[in-house]
Amino acid sequence: MRAAGSADGEGMRLPGPAARAALDRATTEIRRLQKDASRNYWVIGRRLLQVGELSLHRARGFATIQEYAEKTLGLAKYATFQYIRVASAFSAEVAALFGPEKLDWALRYIARTPEEEGPSDIPTLKIRIPASGEDPAVEKPFEEITLAELRLAVTGARPKGFMRKKPAEPFPEQIVASLAKAEKALDKVVGRAQAKAAELGARNGQDGEVLIEVRGIPAERARAAFRALAGAWR
Repeated sequence: MRAAGSADGEGMRLPGPAARAALDRATTEIRRLQKDASRNYWVIGRRLLQVGELSLHRARGFATIQEYAEKTLGLAKYATFQYIRVASAFSAEVAALFGPEKLDWALRYIARTPEEEGPSDIPTLKIRIPASGEDPAVEKPFEEITLAELRLAVTGARPKGFMRKKPAEPFPEQIVASLAKAEKALDKVVGRAQAKAAELGARNGQDGEVLIEVRGIPAERARAAFRALAGAWR
């Protein structure tokens, strides 16, 4: 599956006048599609993906695809990347059947679970819903699961051995202490809004060594985040 961030790649750049004309055409079409966005979101995502792949947004002075989408189309960053992710991973038919929110949460689910599943598996996937209150853990087909249940499945899913707050495997006290310190540094760098998505984890490797993993860091904060983690690990 194409990474969502790839929409901001350099791509194959068009000459300036051609790029501006192509961007203006895309903008006009997307604005027309936005009049019925709930029905046309997949096509909007495809157009945004094309704008990013050809770096057309740069022709009008926008540094990123999200800046173009926000200032020209009134799309929030979250919606922009949701449309792009879903349009990149699914067919128009699947998108029309399940909608952007459910499919986007499904992508998060398969990204957080250890099985080798891809977007094509999602329509027939059985989702593990963890126990909640008096409700036992269950598995439900994707087509039957509600959005609330899918969110619970995502927030309750952890790759085997992944650690967040509480260790999933026994680790030396020094590792646990360093992880706690590094986690605080990570949350501070990425900001309050992104802190819940950013994760620092550890798992035991095949040869007995402890492997440190980092997930959910915004690309624009990656350098600062890794610098903060390195400082916390001393």
